[in-house]
Amino acid sequence: SENQSSVDAEHRFWRYEGEKLDKVKSIMQELDPKLHPRLQGAKYESGGKITLHNDALRWVVRPDECSDQFPAGTTVYRKVALIYYLTQDW
Repeated sequence: SENQSSVDAEHRFWRYEGEKLDKVKSIMQELDPKLHPRLQGAKYESGGKITLHNDALRWVVRPDECSDQFPAGTTVYRKVALIYYLTQDW
């Protein structure tokens, strides 16, 4: 990711940010229109290790995700992180 930093946890997973998340993203946007929602689906692989970390995140708004309130090039910061695990027999 272009937003990776030296404090990122080392882990093995696949990330999805495609259009299948648009409906959920729209619902989240309705909860607070002042926020810039970024949703990701992820699948963790076996053999990956997750080191101690927090889920703080900052990123620069890309042209394909900009709006009047968040023009391309704006730095935004994560305000809320929601993790929903769909792992059998956790």
